[in-house]
Amino acid sequence: SPERTWGVLPNFVVVFESSLESEPVPTQIRGLTENLSVYDFSSAGRAALADGESRHLAVEEIRDDLSVDLLLKDKLLEKRVTVDVYHGVDPKRLSDMFIDLNCEGRAVDNVTRANLDIRNEWVNCAKAVSKRTKVKLATQGRNITKGHLRDKEYLMITHADQMVRAVAKSPHFAVGQSTNDTRSWEGVDFKKLEDACAIWFKIIQGHFDVGPEIYSDKHYVIRSIPVRLALASLGKAWYSGTSNDKKRAKSILKEVNWEVGMHWDQIAGEVSYDKDNDRHQLAAAGGKQKVTAAVNALTNPDSPAYSAIRDFEGK
Repeated sequence: SPERTWGVLPNFVVVFESSLESEPVPTQIRGLTENLSVYDFSSAGRAALADGESRHLAVEEIRDDLSVDLLLKDKLLEKRVTVDVYHGVDPKRLSDMFIDLNCEGRAVDNVTRANLDIRNEWVNCAKAVSKRTKVKLATQGRNITKGHLRDKEYLMITHADQMVRAVAKSPHFAVGQSTNDTRSWEGVDFKKLEDACAIWFKIIQGHFDVGPEIYSDKHYVIRSIPVRLALASLGKAWYSGTSNDKKRAKSILKEVNWEVGMHWDQIAGEVSYDKDNDRHQLAAAGGKQKVTAAVNALTNPDSPAYSAIRDFEGK
């Protein structure tokens, strides 16, 4: 709170990738073994705030809070703080340091780690795709909640990560492989993967009237992880497939009845009928439980589910 800002604020830590130019300043201070220097920040570019982000955000919120007394604001904004500046730091070393400080040796959930770890190429690709497809990713919690929906966050960052991996390799890989294993992305062309995902995911979103909300809309089975990954994996056609693969992917998207109904029971999860509201409800399945069933339903004509999910009359 602003009333408790009279003490000394902990120092902020700022890191520049580029090396700063300096000019030594002649000094005659007893005990000082090195000359003081003045550093030029004019051409330094952007810096990363390695420590102090929360304090900086708190100051901004207090500044913009109309209920806080102006004298308190002035006293806070005039407070001097110490800023430790590191420059000429390799980005990989910086990212390693950041993750070591924020994630190692402490309990950090998968969603938070995915959002923080800038070394994770899968997540970096998922973030880039989300920007191109205009899908705001949720970076807190385990599943999409009403709070996320109010903020127009329709997809968890970890689920977006899974979709990207499903396109690059397979839906089974997406739910079974650790996303932090650097070996998992060896040989992956991430620029090509980003383009493939952006194209296919835009096609998926354009097929439904709700757009990006399709990933969390309770009227459709796309919010079921196995179904979402099975559908996403068809985007492999744009990553390493042929023109016929692309036509087939678009055809599957159009011919399947994606609305929640008994035709999706034991594929997308547990489907039940709500008599009071005259509608079907889906208890969506986890990723590993139904992936094979979902893939077969979309792509295997010999599977009984293949024709069931294409039945628009018997839903």
